[in-house]
Amino acid sequence: MLYSAYCILYTKFMDFPLNLAECENFLSCILPKAGEIAKRYFKNPDLHFKNKSEHEIVTDADIAINDYLCAGLTLEYPDFPIFSEESNRMETEKYRESDAFWVIDPIDGTNNFARGMDLFAISIALCQKDRTLQGSVYSPVRNEWYQAREDIKGAFRNGEEIHAGSKNTLQNIKVAVDFGYSHDARKEASSFIQKMIKHTNSIYSLGCATLAQCQIAEGSADIYRSVGLKPWDQAAAAFIAQKAGAKVLNGQGGEWNIFSESILLGKEGIIKKVKKELA
Repeated sequence: MLYSAYCILYTKFMDFPLNLAECENFLSCILPKAGEIAKRYFKNPDLHFKNKSEHEIVTDADIAINDYLCAGLTLEYPDFPIFSEESNRMETEKYRESDAFWVIDPIDGTNNFARGMDLFAISIALCQKDRTLQGSVYSPVRNEWYQAREDIKGAFRNGEEIHAGSKNTLQNIKVAVDFGYSHDARKEASSFIQKMIKHTNSIYSLGCATLAQCQIAEGSADIYRSVGLKPWDQAAAAFIAQKAGAKVLNGQGGEWNIFSESILLGKEGIIKKVKKELA
């Protein structure tokens, strides 16, 4: 089935039709333009940034892309509120019962971006309550667009279907982690690494949660785990991985949703074995 197939989603969760194909077509217009903004700032010696917290920074590019995306999404979908890392990041509760809202991260991997590394992405998800209906992760310098929709089977990178890996043993698995920002999150990540290291010689952090989850979706990594996540870190990318055949749980092995603060992501066979290691 072509990914661009025209479909309308009528869900039992909504009392109105939502055309996800039209949403996708609109994103295919604004994401490249947002990417051009990112590339204008990328490796620019005049790039300015400031600290948001001890381990987080925000750059001129984050703000410029956020402003562009929010303006475009509001103009096209005025009734859909926007939950963004760079604008209303503290207003989580009001979105939990919303029938349709956007979750965006203008630059995931800001530290990489500021250092001139191309491991960063723009993430947009269309969500309903605690679930994702459409997810897009766009890496502008690498020219990779990962996407999935609720009304179409599968997940795609640049229009080609991708699949989570087929490996179902722990031997020589490839493990991606993110350490989070709090002391407790980093302590938990370290504990996870100690439990996994006997099974692999490949444990790494990309410094970009969305691209790490997309690696699960395309089968280039086997397990991803992180603690201290926010919806913009996972709403699009975890959904894409799930549509590609991965299992998504919270970090403790329980039920996951876009508001979960931790995630465990991989093929179901490996996930079951990892859960035993974590028990």
